[in-house]
Amino acid sequence: MAKKVDQLSDPEIKVWIKNNIRFDAKADGGGLYIRFRSNDKSPVFFFRFKIAGVSNKIVLGKYPSLTLARARVYARKHRSTIDAGANPAIIKRDDKAKDAAKALADKTASTVIQLVDQFFTRKINGRCKTAHAMRLRVDKYLIPAIGKLKIADVQPIHISSMLNSIVDAGAPTTANDILGFSKQLFNQAIKNHTILHSPAAAFNYSDAGGIELPKKRFLTEYELIELFKAMSVADKFTRHHYLTTKLLLLIGCRKGELFKAKRSDFDLINAVWILSPENKKTWHQPYH
Repeated sequence: MAKKVDQLSDPEIKVWIKNNIRFDAKADGGGLYIRFRSNDKSPVFFFRFKIAGVSNKIVLGKYPSLTLARARVYARKHRSTIDAGANPAIIKRDDKAKDAAKALADKTASTVIQLVDQFFTRKINGRCKTAHAMRLRVDKYLIPAIGKLKIADVQPIHISSMLNSIVDAGAPTTANDILGFSKQLFNQAIKNHTILHSPAAAFNYSDAGGIELPKKRFLTEYELIELFKAMSVADKFTRHHYLTTKLLLLIGCRKGELFKAKRSDFDLINAVWILSPENKKTWHQPYH
């Protein structure tokens, strides 16, 4: 069969490149063209077609990275798309947008440990007095369990396994703390548009360390007497330790509140201690 007059060949394309022969378009048939303009570093294949009388063009690739044989395959696929009633230019544009979105998602996808760092920086550090202690617990229990995972890859099974391992280690209260933190953490990921659903949402304290009830244990008069005796003779237990412990038992405040108290908070004449807002924002009543 004789070669079509409008059909391209690899030898002639190589001749054009060798002799630097420039042109706007040469046809191969079926809508496939090649160009070699003055500003082209190498020949470019493109597919030209019309839909509803409107001309369209799709760039297929550069020669020789895209061979003539492969360019013809692409042209036939686009022609089949047109015959099926679709516009290959629109399909290619949508596919390109999806690829770009996926590439961006892969590039910006954060791991759990990166989310933790971001969460502490934006929401906890400088705002929560127990930030340091909280970070220690998170670094000890949450990070080893799910820290290296991408946020979108964390599943409820990972949360369940993490909580069970903490409880098995004999730290049910810590399991509750980590669950509460996990809920806040993944809710933040939802706000960041990183995920749609939290893997920790379905869990409650019964799945972790259980509901914590107020303790009713208190020291009897005999136990207090024995405690004071032991403190008075304990090695390296100073007078300051002795008085501080008695004050904590007498007032019933938190240790941190007492340690952060300022002299100006105390009214020694009336025997009143008023916690400053900086010390305890949720408590404004005086200790008597």
